[in-house]
Amino acid sequence: MKYNARFIELASEINTNMPRYVVSRVQDALNDAGIAIKGSNILVLGVAYKPDVTDMRESPALDVIGLLQEKHATVTYYDPHVPEVAHEGWEMDSEEDLKTSVKNSDCVVLITDHQDMDYATVAAHAKLIFDTRNAFKKLGYVEDKIVRL
Repeated sequence: MKYNARFIELASEINTNMPRYVVSRVQDALNDAGIAIKGSNILVLGVAYKPDVTDMRESPALDVIGLLQEKHATVTYYDPHVPEVAHEGWEMDSEEDLKTSVKNSDCVVLITDHQDMDYATVAAHAKLIFDTRNAFKKLGYVEDKIVRL
């Protein structure tokens, strides 16, 4: 039983630290593209806890957004299932026009891979994509501008 408890503890530790790791990797991807995270425009795709639901409780996207804001990035989000978010002192509404939002972003960070997300529009118009779900590869997109977790 001690082993099971330790595995649960390790899984919890990994889940807790993953948003920091994602933000660190996004920062590295931006740096590689010659863009500082401070002042960059970042669009987060999907803030729900899991695909195709409206539930945001314990969603890693909330921590990712907060950490990006701490690094002075301008963060917006698009989620067809979650029209507004309020979390730890910040509030925002989902972007309405995905194509315009993608075009206006220095980096698009996919957190929740909803089935009804318009991946073709994102792939066509994004300057840089950080894909935490490997969704773009599953759909056949393997461009240089797509960085996977």
